[in-house]
Amino acid sequence: ANHGVGSLCFMSVDTFLVDGVRVQGKGPTPMAFWWAHAERVPGTQPDSSMQGAAQWLQLGSWYSTRGTDRERIRRTDPMAEFVDVG
Repeated sequence: ANHGVGSLCFMSVDTFLVDGVRVQGKGPTPMAFWWAHAERVPGTQPDSSMQGAAQWLQLGSWYSTRGTDRERIRRTDPMAEFVDVG
């Protein structure tokens, strides 16, 4: 109750596909994701965003502002933000 477990992941990908379609320009594309571990408290109603046996919840995601197909990425990741990831 006094702490939380999270994971902040930075990546640089050479190929980034959404639904089988490339969503980036040439070269490596940086991105980052922030996740937190979540558990259902016995005897309580889970938040509607926790579906199934969720153990990790995405708190944020950041994609490069340069050369990415923002519309296609947002269809898969509605919380996507586009920034200079470094």
